[in-house]
Amino acid sequence: RLSRAEDIKTYVSFPHAGPEQMPGVVCMQILNGPSTTGSGMLCKSYARVIVVISSHFDTIRLPVPQVPEGSCAGRIALQLHPEQEKSADSVVKTATVEGEDMVIPRQSAIVFVEHLAN
Repeated sequence: RLSRAEDIKTYVSFPHAGPEQMPGVVCMQILNGPSTTGSGMLCKSYARVIVVISSHFDTIRLPVPQVPEGSCAGRIALQLHPEQEKSADSVVKTATVEGEDMVIPRQSAIVFVEHLAN
């Protein structure tokens, strides 16, 4: 759980932001790691979560964000969040990862997850 400012500064980033940012697209990556409170890992299920919000009227492709060396993320393939996989929204269910790109359907908010390695 990200309950401390230090954890947020350490584990939350906005890849693809800045001067080269694709207009109308926000990408947020949350990495797992040891809590600054010393209470163990922040999450027991996921190594990372990536949220992409796109206002585009067409499908877009966005590179999968890199992970820092030593992170517990980047070892297992990303997949659509289970709640979105079973969604009634047929557009959302078309989101996928192809190679090094996330494929984001039109006008959507997509959540990809990477499970923790055993």
